[in-house]
Amino acid sequence: MKVALSGEAEVVRSSALVRVAALVVAVGLACLVIFQLALIAGAPLGRAAWGGTQLRLPMSLRVASVGSILIYGLGALVVLRRAGFPIGWIPPVFARWGTWALAAILTLSALINCLS
Repeated sequence: MKVALSGEAEVVRSSALVRVAALVVAVGLACLVIFQLALIAGAPLGRAAWGGTQLRLPMSLRVASVGSILIYGLGALVVLRRAGFPIGWIPPVFARWGTWALAAILTLSALINCLS
């Protein structure tokens, strides 16, 4: 079910299932943030990230991991906002488009990972 806000944007009126699904996505993205933080800290997990060519990431890939953290963190907040959680600084229209953008980014990322 959707509800219009001032005729400008739509947000989903959240059912319990939508909210639980958003929480599951947010927890999954939080796990990816923790993984990226471990990579930045020098954990020997590089074989599972960034092409898997190095055990520990070089500085350039650690910087890229910071970018990933920003994307995953913002993505989690956008999904939560789209599901109706009160994250007021994210406009509803940004949550709507941002959720689709996140879905596209994660899909492309998964395809690229399968190819590497």
